[in-house]
Amino acid sequence: MKKAGCIISLLLLSAKAFSGVPDTVNIENPNVHSYITENVYENTKQATVIKNYLNGLDEKRLDQPNLVRVTLPSPASSKGKFYYSTSKDFSNAVVVDIKKGDTECIIMNPVPQTTVYSKAVIGSKKVVSGKTFIDGQVRMIYLPSVLNVRDMGGWEAQSGKRIKYGLLFRGGELDFQEKHTATPEDIAEMRRIGILADLDLRDYDESYQTSSALGSDIPYIFNGHTIFDYKAMKEDAAKWKSDFEFIVDNLRNGRGVYLHCIMGADRTGLICFMIGGLLGMPIDQLLKDYELTSMTASNYYRDLSRLNLHLQYINQKQGSTLIDRFYNYFRYDLQVKDKYIRDFRKIMLDGYEAYVATTDIDDVEADDEVIGDDVIYDLSGRAIEKPSTGFYIQNGKKYIAK
Repeated sequence: MKKAGCIISLLLLSAKAFSGVPDTVNIENPNVHSYITENVYENTKQATVIKNYLNGLDEKRLDQPNLVRVTLPSPASSKGKFYYSTSKDFSNAVVVDIKKGDTECIIMNPVPQTTVYSKAVIGSKKVVSGKTFIDGQVRMIYLPSVLNVRDMGGWEAQSGKRIKYGLLFRGGELDFQEKHTATPEDIAEMRRIGILADLDLRDYDESYQTSSALGSDIPYIFNGHTIFDYKAMKEDAAKWKSDFEFIVDNLRNGRGVYLHCIMGADRTGLICFMIGGLLGMPIDQLLKDYELTSMTASNYYRDLSRLNLHLQYINQKQGSTLIDRFYNYFRYDLQVKDKYIRDFRKIMLDGYEAYVATTDIDDVEADDEVIGDDVIYDLSGRAIEKPSTGFYIQNGKKYIAK
């Protein structure tokens, strides 16, 4: 009996030893993880380091996450179901078909810093179950037919707060003839993770759409962005205002928004730089988010030097801190109502606290090579067409009108 008991115990231990469900997975691929954690940028005049992390880019895309793989104990003997959920009772479970012969299942595009519960059922038998902690910060989205897609969540923002996941996504186009066309499977996955509004930043000769490739029920806006560089911040002010209000209106209604141009690099990079700055992302985080586009392919290379003039332009605005200057750009250059800005921050930031921008003019920093900005501001940051007697700001400097 003792011997039989030992055999039973060993069998139980053997069964327990096989889980198939990983305890922890960092969804940042090794290149992304090393780039994010090993470096700190302080300004746009530093030497870029992104090129040091592109090894292997010629053989494969680096703009995709590590996949969370759940291993089956043996090839599936028949059809089954795979369930995964952030709820222990699987009340909000995603259900995926298991085909005969499958050896693993994938937890698709989980949110970092969450626990995901999963189980696989073949016939009526549960063959594997467990929970996985999703580690990492950068949430790249796995979509084989769409390039350079990532969630803007996870970045540090105002007062050390974090930007929430699942609200704003950036990436490449979905529908340009046969060059960049999202598959029905990838469209379905985008909708599943909450992408339910489409902000199209392409030019008139780049987009022929009057509705979103995500579906005719998806709110869609196209303003025809023709300028790629920092000049767009001034010359396309009315378009950026319209874009921003579209973003906030959809976030207010619980719809995640997809921001894209063709490659998700320049115009998409610019709007993410602007709204990231408005949320209080420090310069290190703004530059890293911009440079991550380089992970997509060799012709997608973007480094921090491309944002130098953009940052100079922002640094001419009123305010003693970077977030102040971004606020004043949105509030007075773009003429965005303060409620839109407050609602945007409240929706986007974990533990949001109301933030009041300063108006300390003496602390404005600007590079020696300033970009001309003819707009005149009063000391409250309001744009003034015809200044009367008093103190005003122009091109980042205070002067007296007599």
